[in-house]
Amino acid sequence: MTGLSLVLPVLLFAEPAADLARYSKLDSEQRARPADPAITKAWLDEAARLATLAADLLEKRRYADAGTLLRATERPLGNAPSWNNLRGYVEFKLGNPKPALHYLQRAVQLDPGNEDYLLDIGEFLGTHQAHSEAVAFFEVAAKRMPQSPRVTFGLAIAYIMQNRRDEAQRLLEVLVNGNPRFEAAYKVLGECYEHSGEAERMVALGRSLQQVNARNPVGWYLEGAGRLLKGRIEAEPLAAAISALRTSVKLNPRDPRTHFVLAKAFQEAAALHDAIAELEKTIQLDPDHERAHYVIARLYQKTGNATAAQREFARHASIKQRDRTTEYRRLLIAIRQ
Repeated sequence: MTGLSLVLPVLLFAEPAADLARYSKLDSEQRARPADPAITKAWLDEAARLATLAADLLEKRRYADAGTLLRATERPLGNAPSWNNLRGYVEFKLGNPKPALHYLQRAVQLDPGNEDYLLDIGEFLGTHQAHSEAVAFFEVAAKRMPQSPRVTFGLAIAYIMQNRRDEAQRLLEVLVNGNPRFEAAYKVLGECYEHSGEAERMVALGRSLQQVNARNPVGWYLEGAGRLLKGRIEAEPLAAAISALRTSVKLNPRDPRTHFVLAKAFQEAAALHDAIAELEKTIQLDPDHERAHYVIARLYQKTGNATAAQREFARHASIKQRDRTTEYRRLLIAIRQ
C-alpha cells in the first residue's frame, strides 16, 4: 500500500484510544468554533497525524485499528486523495468490498495520474476475480499513462488472469525492450514463454536478465528451465541446464518452483537420488505442490520405497489444483512496494 502522501513524523502508540481521545476533543472544539484558525489548524494537524499513524498500522497489518482512526478523520480529510486511497485499502483488507471500492475509486477521481491508486484498484479487482473489470480498468489507465511501466505491467497481468496470454506477451516484450531494468516483467514474460514452450526465447530472456542483474535468480531460472526444455526437444546435454538452475537455487533457496524444475532435470539425467532430494525441498517449502507429490511418489516407486510412494500418491490425490491467478495478483502488490 503506497498511496499516503501525508508526510509527518509518526509517533507510535500501543493502542489508538489515546489518539482518538485527543482528536475527539479537538474535533468538538472545531465544531463549536469553526472560525478559530488556531483550533482549525490543530484539528487538521492532529487528523493528518492520525492518518499517518493509520498508514503505519496498515503496514503492521493492524487493519481494524487503522480503520478506526480513518473513520474518525473523514470530516477533515475526506477530500484528500491519499486519505481516500488509504481508507479504501484498509476496508479492502477488512473484507468490506463495497466501501473499499467506493474510496479507492474516489482516490483515482481526485488524483487520476497516481499510479499507486490505479494499482490498488487493480489488486482489489483481481482479488475479487473481477477479471473483465480489471482489464477494462487497466486499458483505460494505459491509454491515460502510456509511458508508465507499472500500469503497462498491470494490464499484462490483467490479460493473463483473463487467459489472454498472447496479448500479455506482446505487451511484456515491448515493456522489457523499452525498460530493460524493470525486472518484474522478465519473470512474467518468461512464464508466458514457458507456458507456450518457447525454449529459445526463455534462454535468451534469462541471459538478458543476467546482464541487467546477475543476482536476480529469475534470470538463471529462465536459462536453466529453457535449456531443460531444449534438451527434451533437441537432445541438448543437461549439464548447462542443471548448472543454471543450481545458481538460481543458490540465489533464492526458498523458491519451490526452481527446486522442482531442478529435480526434473536431475530425473532426466537419471540422478534419481538428487531428484528426490530436490523434490523433498520443494514439498518442505510448498506442502501443497501437487506435481511434486506425484513425481516424488513415482521416484519412490522406482527406488523401491513403496510405503513412501503410497503416502505421496495419497497426498497428491488430496490436493486441489491451485488458483494460479493468486500468484499473479501478488506481483501487482510487489510492484507497488
